[in-house]
Amino acid sequence: MYASAARGYSYLKLADERLLVTFSLNELERRLHGHFFRAHRSYLVNLNHVRELVPDFKGALALVMNDRQRSRVEVSRRQAPELRRRLGV
Repeated sequence: MYASAARGYSYLKLADERLLVTFSLNELERRLHGHFFRAHRSYLVNLNHVRELVPDFKGALALVMNDRQRSRVEVSRRQAPELRRRLGV
């Protein structure tokens, strides 16, 4: 679903579990290709698992993921235009 930063490590949020891995988000971003997008300095998102795009304050966005918890992932204002372009919105 997505990865979040954790002091030099990363948490991987899978459909039903959360794993701590020794890769930084930068390393994961280099290794993962295709539908992954750096939504924020703290998040790397698999765009295939986005359920909804929600406007947030001051031009930022939030992604609602397609998991049971309907996890929300912040999208920075700087990344919002690129995300809209990639999603065709």
